[in-house]
Amino acid sequence: MVSLDHERLLHHIDEYNHSSLEGWKQFHALFNQARQLETPSAIYHQLFPLLKRHGFHTTLLSHDPAWIFSKLDTGAAHTILLYNRYATGSLNIWDACAIASQILTVELYRKWTGNIPVNIKWLLNLSDTTSASPPASLPSLLEEGRQSLQADGCLCDEIRTSEENMLFSIAEDTPLLFSGCKGLLNIELASHVTATPISSHYGSIVPDAAWRLLWALNSLKNGREEIMIDGFYDAITPIEDDAALYSLPDTASALVEQWGLPDLLLGVRGLQMHYAHLLTPSCTIKFITGGNETSAQIPSQAKALVDFSLVPGQEPDDIFARLQHHLQEHGFSDIQVQQRSSCPPAYTPRSHPFVQLVSSAITQAWKHAPLMLPITPSSHPLAPLQQQANIPILTISTGIPRTSPSQWNHPTVTALLKHKLRQTALILHQLGNMI
Repeated sequence: MVSLDHERLLHHIDEYNHSSLEGWKQFHALFNQARQLETPSAIYHQLFPLLKRHGFHTTLLSHDPAWIFSKLDTGAAHTILLYNRYATGSLNIWDACAIASQILTVELYRKWTGNIPVNIKWLLNLSDTTSASPPASLPSLLEEGRQSLQADGCLCDEIRTSEENMLFSIAEDTPLLFSGCKGLLNIELASHVTATPISSHYGSIVPDAAWRLLWALNSLKNGREEIMIDGFYDAITPIEDDAALYSLPDTASALVEQWGLPDLLLGVRGLQMHYAHLLTPSCTIKFITGGNETSAQIPSQAKALVDFSLVPGQEPDDIFARLQHHLQEHGFSDIQVQQRSSCPPAYTPRSHPFVQLVSSAITQAWKHAPLMLPITPSSHPLAPLQQQANIPILTISTGIPRTSPSQWNHPTVTALLKHKLRQTALILHQLGNMI
């Protein structure tokens, strides 16, 4: 049930719809200019005057142009941390809509009450790559900015892919709300035998770097997809909110057809598929090389990149140490292993007040409840903040059409903007009125 106060706020947003659209039109024009610049530094210089005009004090986190940190200090008792991540080379109208909605909400709220009920901290990560792996410098960057990023809760805004719509079989206008995320351990394994070129006809007496690496990789996982590193599963923490997975439909056949596969891994279906996707750790080889297809020489070196996807309870550093021990114990002490990047998993129970608050706001804004799931299968670069400062980190994932319209006033774009304005305003309002 929507309270009278919330009804007034939503009515105010609808009343100023024309003003919001005009603000969105101007922002879209600015965004198009920024998008052509592509580099994080250039986009920062485009956004800086706009954020300043709306009262935000804007700096670069640890002087890194890829991390724009803005703060609006209102003297309120509660603080929210907003987070948006974009690849500068593939910015689109949906990205612009997400950023604009945050700024326009501040403007609308000021017109309604004259002030903002919470302090707002806003972190924009304008990466120049689409890689899901966090940069190696991220842990020290977050440690440096930990005090600056302290908040009652962190809200991450994401755009949902068409595959995710298909996976969960939900309409584009139904938001997904994740109260946690998987972790990530990205490692490099390398085998180096000799610097001397040796012909392949010596293969019966000379070690092959590619084979050494393949045997080492083969020891990590068996044919049943079980990871064979001693103690790998020991620290996994049970998730309280996995009941939501039981209501998800079986979309395995649609995914198999979409991806052109003979079947999913181990033939999983229904609940088993969703559980494996969201709540099971994995070990994936994403790159491997060794030798040269035009060479008649034994590979003298080989390299592979492996991603470990981790679930709550598993710590990247612990898993890395166990991996090193595993290689030693299984006779692969010659395999060089390096940790390239990592991010811990994070999880906040559904019963947490901030989760309840955000879920309520989404329900009122969209006029139907979000699909709530325990963790997103991707990692979150801010997950260390939950461990360091006990900040709940939630992700709102919004569905969009398969194609992106170019016009700022396209009906699907303006409808999404309106929902995001309502959603953000209600979250700020409810957080500001928390005791």
